[in-house]
Amino acid sequence: MASDTGATDSGNSVDDLRRRLSRVWETLRGVDIDVRPFRPGEDGPLASFRLPDGEREVDRYWVNAPYAYVVITYDDADSEHRYYAVEPDLDGFERDLLDRVVDDIRDPLLHREGTGKADAATLREELESLLESYGVDAGMDTFHALAYYLYRDFRGYGRVDPLLNDRHVEDVSCDGYDLPIFVYHDEYTDVETNVSFGERELDSYVIRLAQQSGRHVSVGDPIVETTLPDGSRAELALGEE
Repeated sequence: MASDTGATDSGNSVDDLRRRLSRVWETLRGVDIDVRPFRPGEDGPLASFRLPDGEREVDRYWVNAPYAYVVITYDDADSEHRYYAVEPDLDGFERDLLDRVVDDIRDPLLHREGTGKADAATLREELESLLESYGVDAGMDTFHALAYYLYRDFRGYGRVDPLLNDRHVEDVSCDGYDLPIFVYHDEYTDVETNVSFGERELDSYVIRLAQQSGRHVSVGDPIVETTLPDGSRAELALGEE
């Protein structure tokens, strides 16, 4: 019996080594990814939502199909609605992969800034090229989830993008660090969302929004009223203002 167990362990070690060597070889030679449009029926849903205990779903609609949608719930105990922005799921590997892609794509993207070519198609092309160079044979669910986050963070409005793309939202307000953002919804009025920012994240986000709208915000000039690229009016405040 001991001999059989040893042989099995040895066989598993050899199999693991073969898989690792195969992965290294794929990375060295790269892969070819056959990118195509996302097909929900074939590729499955990109985003999933789990209803919190004590709440019931009262509404659901797309804000950026097939990537992001909104779920409105009602908490009977608290007698209030809640707003959930639901975006594509990422597992640990995909999150690490997204971080690497963001780091590697930043310089080429900045190089294209003056050309006006850093659009969704360009981001997908850069993503495809990087994944192939990494040797990552990504499925279409992974590819399109990564493409969504790249566009959201480089060309959209980051974590607030679903809220600003919601035609039912008339106002978005953030009152400070680590506090939930509230929206004014044309049917459910003032609603707490599942979106919030830490201190460093929020300050970086405010600076970025100011830059996107051609304005400057700083500690010396911490409050700026501006118009965002989509025509929305915004009052931005840096720090504790």
